[in-house]
Parts: sequence; C-alpha cells; structure tokens
Amino acid sequence: MAAKPVVTSSDGTWGTELNAFLDVGHNTDGTLKVELLQMEYASTTTTKTTTDTLVGATTAFTSSDGVEVLTKEITGLTVGSRIKIEVSSPVAVSDAATAYGAIFVDSVATAISTFGNDSDSTAGGNTSLSFFGFYTATATSHTFKFRVVGASGTTTVNNCFGGEGKTLMCITEYAA
Repeated sequence: MAAKPVVTSSDGTWGTELNAFLDVGHNTDGTLKVELLQMEYASTTTTKTTTDTLVGATTAFTSSDGVEVLTKEITGLTVGSRIKIEVSSPVAVSDAATAYGAIFVDSVATAISTFGNDSDSTAGGNTSLSFFGFYTATATSHTFKFRVVGASGTTTVNNCFGGEGKTLMCITEYAA
C-alpha cells in the first residue's frame, strides 16, 4: 500500500513515494479515478400539469404531491454502489410562484433530493429545475421518479419556453 512521503525520513525518495501515493486515486492525466459501472438516460417532452400546491419547505414534499414527470427503472445494479440521479426540467407556474422538484426511489414516500426555484414573472412564470441527489443501491433494481409541484396556481412541465421543453434524467452508478 502506498503511503505519503514523510518529512525528514523520505530523503531521496520523496517524489517516488508521492507519485505512488497519488497513483492510488488518480489517473496518469491527473483526473480522479472513478469506477463508472453504468449510465442511463431518460427524457420526455410530454406536457404534465398539476394544480396541487406545496407551501413551505421542500422537505415536506412527498411522493403523492404534484405530478410524476419522468420514471426510469435501472436494473443490474450492484448492492452498495453509489447512484447519482441528475434532473433538469423546464417548468411554468401560472402565478409566477416557486416550483419544486423532487427525486424519489421505488415506492418510498420521502424524497432523496428536493429543489425549489422561483419562477420569473417577466418570462410568463417560466423557470428551470436542475438538481441532483445520491442514493446507495439496496437492491439490484430500483425505479427513480421525478415529480414537480408549485407553491400555488397551476404548474406545467415541458410546455414552456416556447413549447421547447424537455425533461432529462441521468442516472449514474459508481462502484462502492
């Protein structure tokens, strides 16, 4: 096992010891070594609308709030691996209020990640929700869900910014 060089006891071998230590976690080009196991993408342009509202902290967001925008099942996972779920979605709120997004796993009612973003009243209440969350795989298959709700009024997903909306989800599995 590589060890960091020690001041006064690594004379003449300092560079070799430091390089051996850095090689454990870095590629030869200096980037970090990350063992990517799989990456999956999901997207939709389907317009979803909800009049459900969520007032207050996004931590109150449950799997029954708002509207489910996108669902993706991932199979072949390694139990204990780290999963990163990234979401980006255009959202319009009719009264230019805050839009909230949340990522859920399987049938669990509590979100693994939530995000709120104020919409721009000068842009017709349009905004974008872009955020991510991490999850440790507890099974070889999980279903990831992205839901959206507004603080008030009607919230519409994918039918804003001139109708060019598209929700994207990227799910990446990393070795434990």
